[in-house]
Amino acid sequence: MMREMATMNPETLTLLTFLGRAAVSFYFLWSASFNIIRFARNVEYLARAGIRRGGAVLVGAGTIAMTVASLLFLNPATVVQGGVGLILFTLGSDLLFHRWWIYRDPNLRIVHQQFACEHLALSGGIVGLMVAG
Repeated sequence: MMREMATMNPETLTLLTFLGRAAVSFYFLWSASFNIIRFARNVEYLARAGIRRGGAVLVGAGTIAMTVASLLFLNPATVVQGGVGLILFTLGSDLLFHRWWIYRDPNLRIVHQQFACEHLALSGGIVGLMVAG
């Protein structure tokens, strides 16, 4: 695979990596809009999870960080900073919102384990796009 990328037309490689970064950025920007719409519900969830103070600040700061990192990820000059920001946001939100180990209901446990696995794969894709430029 790497050999094919090395022999690929540079303009094609640039276009493909941009399209990959755009798709990832779109996913996170969509998620940010969803977090804004569901802001109160996310704060309530954190309160039920034991974070009774500062939940609104945490959700707001996370939404802003995700948005800024998504925009940084689009720019080739700041792709690494944006990618690291997106990965840190993803891992942090998984620790807060997808804590599969606390669920007794096996169906909920599986759903949240699946989210964690998907986010781990997404983080791997972000690393690949950071390396590709």
